Amino acid sequence: MPKNKVKLAFISNYHARRTSLKKRKDSLKKKLNELCTLCDIEACAIMYSPNESHPDLWPSKEGVENVVDQFHKIPEMEQSKKMYNHDTYIKSRITKTEEQIKKHIKDNWESEMHNKMSECFSRERCISNLPITDLNDLVKFADQRVSEIESLIESLKSKPPAAVPPRDSQPLEPQTVVCGSNADNPGMAGGMAANGYVPVVENPGTFDAVETTDEWFSDWIDNMVDTFGSFSRG
Repeated sequence: MPKNKVKLAFISNYHARRTSLKKRKDSLKKKLNELCTLCDIEACAIMYSPNESHPDLWPSKEGVENVVDQFHKIPEMEQSKKMYNHDTYIKSRITKTEEQIKKHIKDNWESEMHNKMSECFSRERCISNLPITDLNDLVKFADQRVSEIESLIESLKSKPPAAVPPRDSQPLEPQTVVCGSNADNPGMAGGMAANGYVPVVENPGTFDAVETTDEWFSDWIDNMVDTFGSFSRG
């Protein structure tokens, strides 16, 4: 079962605070050991405690001195390149939060302008009754959308046209299509015509196909005459 998330706040109880400090120091040492083993780096930790007269050094005093000496050999500009203290960390967090607030303000403004413009188009709101500030915002919003559309059109024009596959040069064979169904004539059932229904024949082919179709049509008429005795076209 996962542990409950601990609230990051000062622990007022002395014994609970001392116990938590010991557990978290041991956890930090374990994480540092894993980091050095997995990533093949050298690290050290110096932890002060109000209950101890000397700081807790990890992995040892010699190990801490070795890491500190290697750090001092690095040029000063490289040392402070990615260094954070409490002041710089707070400033970076403030800057990031301000950027997020600006983004949310912009998104809310665009959403509000979109709703107002939709209400004006649907005549739910009369544009003449809007204050001058809202009118200016609507004009600004419309100009932005027009600029975005123009940029999209220009980008589409700059793209090369898609290649059209060549058509098949072989001629199509003549085909005979018989049009007509039960939907065309309710009296048509089971392939038999009623009430003078005559199927429509379309032939995009040559005259030879027309002759073949005529022969089929004549045979079909003869069969109908033999079956019903007489045939009327209505």
